[in-house]
Amino acid sequence: MKSIAVIFTLCIVGALSALNEEQRNKIKEHRDKCIEETKVDIELVNKAHRGEWMVDDEKLRCFASCLLKKLDMISDDGSLKEDVTLAKMTLDVGADKAKEILDKCKEITASDVCEKGLKLMKCYTDNKATIVVA
Repeated sequence: MKSIAVIFTLCIVGALSALNEEQRNKIKEHRDKCIEETKVDIELVNKAHRGEWMVDDEKLRCFASCLLKKLDMISDDGSLKEDVTLAKMTLDVGADKAKEILDKCKEITASDVCEKGLKLMKCYTDNKATIVVA
């Protein structure tokens, strides 16, 4: 079960080799806390890793939101922190591609913070931004 969570984390953070050990440990800590806090079904996390986003699942939505908050990419009210997000995506895809992805995703709206978190994370991964942490 933990291996599935690790796989999802790799999907989210992608090029972990660009991160030092301390950063990797922090990512795992955030992921584990969000899984615990949201009580998300690990199979849904695994499906999201494969690109099968269960957008109607409230726990998965809140998991995505929780992770983005802990990574400081969105605020508690779901507002996108563009500068932070751009800096973190740049590590993975370069400045031009990161800007392009952010431009595609930054206008996403949602009815609540959990929905916004999931929509943002899906948009990032759909556009090949696999790293979301510095």
